[in-house]
Parts: sequence; structure tokens; C-alpha cells
Amino acid sequence: MKTKFKTTLQRHALEGLEEVIVKALQYNAETDDDKLLLCVLDSILKKIQLKLLLYKPTYNLKLEHEQAIALRMLYTDFVQENKSYMGAKLHLLANQIHQHFY
Repeated sequence: MKTKFKTTLQRHALEGLEEVIVKALQYNAETDDDKLLLCVLDSILKKIQLKLLLYKPTYNLKLEHEQAIALRMLYTDFVQENKSYMGAKLHLLANQIHQHFY
């Protein structure tokens, strides 16, 4: 199995990712697959919120395998647009995760 997925994000990108995940967590999941995805996204959210407590211009984010795949699914299942700043950033992250694991 490959190593953990690692990326570096600027503070505003990490705050934007936090917002996108919070919005996704408001989704009313009906299937077990969706519930599992939301649980893993919640673990990413907690990691992000913990990092944001300490102000820095850039942050290193290390994600476990399941967290990285969930982040990719966040883009492919929920966002699916790359015209906004966060949409483009999530698209880039989704592609990096795809290259890392597939």
C-alpha cells in the first residue's frame, strides 16, 4: 500500500476546504456508503480545525488512505465544478489523490 497522501495548502485554501466539508456534512445521507463518506469527511474536518487553531500562512496536510479517497469523492460526488477557486483547488487535489493511489 502506498504512503499517506501529503499536500501543502495556504491558510485561505484550508479555510475554504473547511467550509466545503461543513456544507457536505449537512447532506442528509440515506445509504450506508454516503454515511461512511460523511464520517470520514468529519474526521478530515476535525484535523483541519485543529490545524487552523495555530495561525500559519501555509499548512502541511497528511491524510490517511481513506481520508484522501473521501476528499476525492467530495469533489466527484458533491462539488463537480472547477470554475470557482475552491472548485479548482478541489479538482487539483482530486487529481493528485488519483495519481497517488491509482
